[in-house]
Formats: sequence, C-alpha cells, structure tokens
Amino acid sequence: MGFKASIIGGAGGMGQWFARYLSHLGYRIKISDVDTNRMMELANDFNYQHSKSNIDAVVDADFVLVSVPTTHMESVIDEISESIKEGAIVCEIASFKMQHFNQLESLNGKGVTTLSLHPMFGPSAERVEDLTFGLIPVKNPEEEEQIARSLFPEADIIVIDVETHDRVMAHVLSLTYLMNLAFSMTVGEKEVKLLKKLAGTSFTIQMGLAESIVFENSELVETILYSNLYTCETISRFIQNVETLKDRDVLKNELVKLKNRFKENLDKKSVDNWRYETYLSYRKAMQPGDKTPVS
Repeated sequence: MGFKASIIGGAGGMGQWFARYLSHLGYRIKISDVDTNRMMELANDFNYQHSKSNIDAVVDADFVLVSVPTTHMESVIDEISESIKEGAIVCEIASFKMQHFNQLESLNGKGVTTLSLHPMFGPSAERVEDLTFGLIPVKNPEEEEQIARSLFPEADIIVIDVETHDRVMAHVLSLTYLMNLAFSMTVGEKEVKLLKKLAGTSFTIQMGLAESIVFENSELVETILYSNLYTCETISRFIQNVETLKDRDVLKNELVKLKNRFKENLDKKSVDNWRYETYLSYRKAMQPGDKTPVS
C-alpha cells in the first residue's frame, strides 16, 4: 500500500516541492490547504488525495509535513496535535523555530516523532544533491538525523541547536532581506534605468538580488523581518556599523580586519572570476531593456 504522507499547506510552493519529492519516493500523498481551488487543481493534476480539513489530513498519515508560514505554525500544530496517530512522524519546515519549539517537544510525549527541518532553498530547486537542510534536534538527535538522511540521502544536512539556528537565520535571512529592501528603497525609481545601463559587475549582481527579494511573497518577507526573536539585535548592530563607517579612519582599519578574516577561505582571483561569471549570467537572463539613449 505504501506510506501515507499528508502535507498541510500542500498548495504552496514548498508544499508542492515536498509533495512531488515524497511522491517520487513512493508515498501516497494527501494535501490540505486554505486555497481550496488550488488544492483541488493539484490533486487532480497529480493524482493526490485532498482533505476537507487539516485534522482530516493527519488522522491516518504516517508522515505529516507542516508547510505553512511561520506565523501560522503554532496554531496549525495546536489544531492537529490531538489527531495525529501514534508512531507518526511530524515534520515542520519553518524558517524560525523558537516560537513553536515547545509544541514539538510536547508532541514527542504523545508517541509522535518530530522532525524540525529548515530547507535552505526555494520551490524552484531541482537537484537534491545540491541542497542543504538545517536539522534542529527536538528530542532524539541521532534518530532524527537518521530519519532526515534516509529521506534526503544526497542532501547536505547540517545539525544545529534551535537557539543557534535562529540566531544564524537573523543574519542569513533577516539581515539579507533588510539590506536588499533598504537598497531598493534607496535606488530611486527614476534612476533605475540609467543605473542599469551603466552598471558594472557588483551593482548588477546586487540589483539582481534586490529585485528577486522585492518580488518575494509579501507574507514571507514580513515573516523574515519580524518573526525571529534575534532580528532586532542583528539589525541594530548593522545600523551601528553603518554609522561607524562614516569615519574614514575606521573604514581603513575595518578593511584590514575584514581582509584578514576572509583571506583564509577566499582566493581573490576566484572570487573575481565568480563575480564576473555571475554578472554575465544575470545579464543574459535579463529581458532586453529599453535601448534608447538616456537624456
């Protein structure tokens, strides 16, 4: 018959990614989603089962994946906690973990194995061997790591405790999104066309990253900026550093320190080559712009 996997949020981007992946592994897929029209469409297209509610989705599932926005994770786990069958595996893939981590620990006391994963990629990812997952142990690190590696044997799995994970994500996600949104706001609307025409490698790469973040789902952006307990601390330090760099002497000293910090892991020629190749790749991918002269 095969294992049954239920995906709450199965009509979202990551929910669809996991549905395809688990289906490929042989799981029978059932999806649940607040977007019922999209849920029905996916169920028909891919021969998934669909559920009338989250509770209906989990009652007979061997594997439950909760793929909802971080801000809804607590309420969804509360909703389904009493309906998950004993011996099932419950996996959540939120970007930040601390707000709902106690709930995962409680589920373990009910005969359920919990798996806290953070896929460090988006729904457009294809080759599993190129992907990285953060694994945040809840109760039994060895067992949970074994489950994760059995599900994704070709992926890179990084085991990290919950507090360290969220602190790191304040840099990896929150700071990155803040910097690029501030950059986009600073680049005036009227100047964009001219700036793109005159852009060199660094600005082109930066603009491409900024544009990709601007077009992210609004709820995701809000979650990344406001739902991590450590984001404010990281942003405050960033703003302080920006103010500090107004002093030319500080800039000189900091550049020396930064070069010493990074030189062990980086080769300047390799980095320059990567930057140029990325620049060419992005320019090739961009749609042809207006070729008229800028007055």
